[in-house]
Amino acid sequence: MKESKKQATWAPQGRVLITGATGVIGSWVAAGLVERGIRPLLLDQRADYSLLGSLKDNVDLVVGDILDWPTLTRVMLKEKVEVVIHLAVLMIPAAQANPYQAFQVNAQGSINVFEAARAAGSHRVVWVSSRSVFGQFDGEFGHPTYRPVDEYHPRQPRTVYGATKLAVEAMAEQYRRIYGQDIIGLRFPAIYGPGRLQRHGAISLTSRIIESGLAGRSLSLPDGGDQKDDQLYVKDAAEALVASAAAPGPTPEPVYNLGTGHPVGLRDFAAAVKAVAPGADITIGPGLDYVKMGYTEYAVLDGTRAARDLGFVPRFDLPGGVRDYAESLRALGLKPLG
Repeated sequence: MKESKKQATWAPQGRVLITGATGVIGSWVAAGLVERGIRPLLLDQRADYSLLGSLKDNVDLVVGDILDWPTLTRVMLKEKVEVVIHLAVLMIPAAQANPYQAFQVNAQGSINVFEAARAAGSHRVVWVSSRSVFGQFDGEFGHPTYRPVDEYHPRQPRTVYGATKLAVEAMAEQYRRIYGQDIIGLRFPAIYGPGRLQRHGAISLTSRIIESGLAGRSLSLPDGGDQKDDQLYVKDAAEALVASAAAPGPTPEPVYNLGTGHPVGLRDFAAAVKAVAPGADITIGPGLDYVKMGYTEYAVLDGTRAARDLGFVPRFDLPGGVRDYAESLRALGLKPLG
């Protein structure tokens, strides 16, 4: 994707803060900001630079917690934070195992970010929602047709994670209405990219396929080969966040669906890996629901409104994403785990 002139020349007057900044997506958001000549302020619970590579000297990192509202507010006031890109979250398995903690981190933590941004007079908050707010996709939206899902599809979450994201969507709408804050939520589909297997393990099946092939290890999955899904490469996810931070505003919509618009399956990943590592030995059996959720959350999201209002169109197709994945592992000094 070619950057628009607006994005390329974006020069915020204050700091850009990223919460959850040393994670899989946050590290690429930081890279995207640095490429634009912006020195981002990173906030995370620990000073982990393993996914930041050579960016370490071009960022400022504060160890902190989004549940500590007083400290969060002091940091934002002191640093004159203009834009917040909010990524800190408790992931799906941990959220399902501990609903109370999930609500504290995902919901209360997000409200803390909104409130701190309001106190600091920040211009905009961009935060990550999820297609999990929709719950199950049936009929034409599921297998085998995968009609793209727009922003107004019924929201009926089936997981704790989805419920917390829906709660934040509702509160973000209230903050927009009551205070006039420019808060933008981005609903992501499945994400793949370097670092996911290292950080998230079992939930990163597509990363396991890629890294097994790159490492020269045989991989045989008994089922799931017929399931399709929307898979967004992590650098595209990061670019969507930066594009949203830079877009002229206020934005007309409170939340946007993001996706490639094209369903792909595990066998498509295997084929893309074999194009990079011709000796890769990957076999995948037939069937659906390879994540074993017990319901159909696999779907394709319609990114039409995001393209219109935020200027974001994914740059990577699956073969390109897998090639870049391999190159990025080498650049970061990470060995494929498989």
